[in-house]
Order: sequence, then structure tokens, then C-alpha cells
Amino acid sequence: YAKAGTPAKDQLLQLMLPMERRVQLRACLVRRVDRRHYAYSVETLHAEDEQTLRQYLFEQHSEHRQQPEAIA
Repeated sequence: YAKAGTPAKDQLLQLMLPMERRVQLRACLVRRVDRRHYAYSVETLHAEDEQTLRQYLFEQHSEHRQQPEAIA
């Protein structure tokens, strides 16, 4: 958070996912972490949004596990 002043206590957000999928979220300010960072509690607004988000996270996890690890 780079702007002067206090961040919003409650925010309605849209998370844009691949293949034109959208998830509506509500973010509620929990606490200030440091001078420019804040912690929010985030929840989906609709049951179908929660399922869409879970499916996306599962897909990302599955793709990550299938990729060979980089050799250092």
C-alpha cells in the first residue's frame, strides 16, 4: 500500500482468472503489518465463486507437481 492515508477497511474485489473466469471477493482489513503493509481476511461472495477458486488452485497445484524441478 503506497498511498498516503489509511487503506480501505472493507473492499469488494474481482479476481480475474484464465479463460475469462472471475471470482468475487470481499476483503476485510485485519491489522497493520508494518508501515506500508496490511493484512486482510478474504472470502468469496458466492458458493460458485468458492468452487471456481478451489478448482483453479487445484489446477495450478497439479501443473506445478507435473513440472520437473529446476536443477540448481
